[in-house]
Amino acid sequence: MRSAEGRGAAGLRLAVPAAGLSPSRAAGSAPRIIVTLIALAGFGLTLLVFWPGVMTYDARYVLVAARAGVYGDWQSPVMAWAWRQIDLLVPGPPGMLLVTAALYWSGFAFVGAVLARRSPWLGVVAVLLGFAPPGFMFLGIIWRDILFGCVWLLAAALAFASAREEPPTPGAHCAPEPS
Repeated sequence: MRSAEGRGAAGLRLAVPAAGLSPSRAAGSAPRIIVTLIALAGFGLTLLVFWPGVMTYDARYVLVAARAGVYGDWQSPVMAWAWRQIDLLVPGPPGMLLVTAALYWSGFAFVGAVLARRSPWLGVVAVLLGFAPPGFMFLGIIWRDILFGCVWLLAAALAFASAREEPPTPGAHCAPEPS
């Protein structure tokens, strides 16, 4: 691949792909890369610490129901259905642990990457919050509360990532059309 040369902030020569990022954009993506690497390290640490996942009696009940295709109202039918799908790819608690950890660290990675656009340190701190004991220590337990909490975290992170920089002007959508 051909590359073009440019000058970085410190006056150093930077080689960037000719059709790719400019030196200033390449330097601006470094904090987001760091945030992503921290989130990947968190994902790996989660698997290292909690593998194959902490099963309680309730989780075992849901797994047995999921494998039987029985969806009742005593436990979450949504989790049982999801676990049935996941169990086809990665059987047992490890599959649910992988999904839960992926949702959790993806949520923190999105928030960190968005914040890193404004302040690299803020982005790094945001993703490091994923290691805080109140969240991290429950991450390995296979419970619907943990799974759905991680789903909500990722949903909020995606909403945050897709939000516009400036809030809309109140009433702007009510303005009459020019004639």
